[in-house]
Amino acid sequence: MNAYALPAIDSARSYRITYAARQFNTMINFGTWATPLVLVIPRALIRYTRVITENVTAIVNTSLLQRGTFPRMGK
Repeated sequence: MNAYALPAIDSARSYRITYAARQFNTMINFGTWATPLVLVIPRALIRYTRVITENVTAIVNTSLLQRGTFPRMGK
């Protein structure tokens, strides 16, 4: 093994290390960017699905009441 091959091996290893560090860095950056979304989106989804189901049940109840399917309350 001659002396000229050693720097090439060293540079390849350092390149691999920096590449791994860069991948890890982008992962960390994506994590910090995506964390608020992960925390916020489910709350909004829960809230809006609740609103939608309430509206749908209200519409169904009023249509059933108009058709007279429900027994009248208080009779």
